[in-house]
Amino acid sequence: QLENRWHRLRPALLQIQEGTAAELPKNEIEHFIQEYADHLITEDEELIPMAHRLLPASSLEHMGKAMHHRRNPG
Repeated sequence: QLENRWHRLRPALLQIQEGTAAELPKNEIEHFIQEYADHLITEDEELIPMAHRLLPASSLEHMGKAMHHRRNPG
């Protein structure tokens, strides 16, 4: 659901980034913020510790770089 919400919000956010006014429904933004915060908690408390137990260091490094690139394109 987080990804679906992001796809609904992204066009308006891109408009704002380009300097064009866009409508951002408060309810959608609030839900996205909460869902993203929940996602980060799950990632930090469950998924990353599991990855450290199960994956070799080279895979963890690759995963970290991929996550960084996804969050910081360009």
